[in-house]
Amino acid sequence: MSVLELKCLKASLEIFRKAKEDTWAHLMKTDAVTSKIRTTIEGGMILRVGRGNFILFWHDKWCDLGPLKGAFPRLFSTSTQKNMFIAQMGSWHEGSWAWNLRWRRGLYDWELEDIARLAQIIQHKQPTNDSDALIWRGSGNSSFHVKSISDKIHESSAPLIPKQSVVSIWQSYTPPRAQLTVWLAHLEKLKTSAILLEKGIIDPQQALCPFCNLEIETNSHVLFTCSFSWSIWMEVLNWWGISGVLHKDCEKFCVEWNGLMKGRKWDKL
Repeated sequence: MSVLELKCLKASLEIFRKAKEDTWAHLMKTDAVTSKIRTTIEGGMILRVGRGNFILFWHDKWCDLGPLKGAFPRLFSTSTQKNMFIAQMGSWHEGSWAWNLRWRRGLYDWELEDIARLAQIIQHKQPTNDSDALIWRGSGNSSFHVKSISDKIHESSAPLIPKQSVVSIWQSYTPPRAQLTVWLAHLEKLKTSAILLEKGIIDPQQALCPFCNLEIETNSHVLFTCSFSWSIWMEVLNWWGISGVLHKDCEKFCVEWNGLMKGRKWDKL
């Protein structure tokens, strides 16, 4: 591995460790959808132990249980090696790796059970001559693909964004910019005045819908319930000879609209 690759790996590990503390992580927790996506990404990544020079024994996720400090909190609090790398937690002797865990006091009898469990987990995780690596387990070949994240999210029993809705958005004949707009609407992430109002950037009077000037510009209002938007939808439906009621929820609207258009001669417009 080149010096540049080692630097990139080290930087990646630092980002991975600090993900739960920085500003971006705080923003990612603002709603259930992004929180679930974040959890899926974190759950699919793991550190593969090489020489152990860049992987922290207690803090990093290099075992299936996750960071060992979370799996064994009592042992972590007693350890004198809290911030050491794997390579510093043992030594080679006649071709065999021996772990050398040190404690600030003698362990109690009930803690010996944790020691036995920990030893069972790490006994086959000894360092090698390879380089440490951050790998993605969401796909079969360890290669990272956005589709593998999407598939993992929709494997859950109650996905937050139904796969039918996702397919109707991205596998359609709609221009990419329009697809992105509808996707953001699904996530309640359209940059409406309501968001600026919530952040205290503008006052309520400035947050009114620019089309009707009657209600605050929210995601559902600007797309469906505003009199201006509603009139456009009615014109489109009348043009196609269809009568119906608009659903103000973007996700349900897309599902119903997809069912309404299916099989009609204009479904590719």
